[in-house]
Amino acid sequence: MIEYTKDSDGSVYAYERTPRSQGLAKNRIENSGHEQITETEVKVLIAPTEEQQAEADESAAKAEIATVESTPRLLREALIDNAQLLTLREGVLEQLQAEEATIEPLRDDLAKAIGRRKAFAARRKRPARQQEKNG
Repeated sequence: MIEYTKDSDGSVYAYERTPRSQGLAKNRIENSGHEQITETEVKVLIAPTEEQQAEADESAAKAEIATVESTPRLLREALIDNAQLLTLREGVLEQLQAEEATIEPLRDDLAKAIGRRKAFAARRKRPARQQEKNG
């Protein structure tokens, strides 16, 4: 089973365990000068140099510092957004309370009007019932 090959310029190729992929690996070894290598050799080949590791560590440290430095700004922005939302919510709540205060007297007027309508309808039906009784 061929898992990895390396060509003359140092490029590493990985192969699946399918017949087609294995055939490709054998062809590269036989015809293109590839060399079969182990997984351990691959890890050594792709491991970063000390310089590359130092650069990666420095980059990670800079990113961490930037995150720490930006945290107060992000928190400040979040607090401002939260305060704006609270102000907006309070405004909406005041508006709803004002509308409720406007609607309440209208409800009362409607209830009175319905009561008067029912009373009127009841008075109209009484004489008709009395006529039925008399008739």
